[in-house]
Amino acid sequence: MLTYKPKTKIYKGYEVLNKADIEDNLDSMITILNRAREEMTKPLMFHFVVGLTSPDDVPSKLTQSIKEKFTSEINKNHKARKVNGARARKTPKVEFFYSIETKARDSGELYNHIHIMFIVDAGHNVFGSKELGILINKALNRIDGFEKLIFNGDFDIVKASDGYTFGEGFLKFRDKNSTIYADDATFHDIRCHDLKTEFKDAVIRASYLCKSSQKKELPERYKGSNNQTFGGTRKLRATNSEKVA
Repeated sequence: MLTYKPKTKIYKGYEVLNKADIEDNLDSMITILNRAREEMTKPLMFHFVVGLTSPDDVPSKLTQSIKEKFTSEINKNHKARKVNGARARKTPKVEFFYSIETKARDSGELYNHIHIMFIVDAGHNVFGSKELGILINKALNRIDGFEKLIFNGDFDIVKASDGYTFGEGFLKFRDKNSTIYADDATFHDIRCHDLKTEFKDAVIRASYLCKSSQKKELPERYKGSNNQTFGGTRKLRATNSEKVA
């Protein structure tokens, strides 16, 4: 039974959180989610939160860096599966967007962190949500300036480097007590949203990254420029063969 309904509003026909007040970011978020829903077979959206231990070391081309690290982890997974005789899989399509924010902890210390909504095409159940969550964790664990996870083997995350975790590594589990707008009113997976069946709820959840309330005390590097604190993937350019067709 649902016990909490967040305060929402309508933005260009979409229900979003009241606190989502940066319109450029809302537009980008809606574009990315719609593109993933339309172009992927089974688009799964995961929410990751990573502490920034050294903000100045975070790559300036962060979107490119995240994509490269994820592709690298997928390729390593492909090779390991091949050695074990498992069937080959294509590298899945990905989309994501992020918001760099800060907030004061109970101790008064500022917690610089990044929220990432990571969308992966699981295909016809070619990839499972737990496996994808681990692979994305491993990719984010390789980004300079990001907090580090401690692993025990390939799929067992012991904890984050500061001893705090609220899901699986950087993955933030969905809150079953929050309002859920799934087309068939079913909570499918605690790890992710399926954009084909839970789009409305996914938009509300993702709009959390479009607020300005946690950007006022960011490190000097990120002050005064929304482009430095919010970013994401863009539509791939058509190849020459696609243009001819």
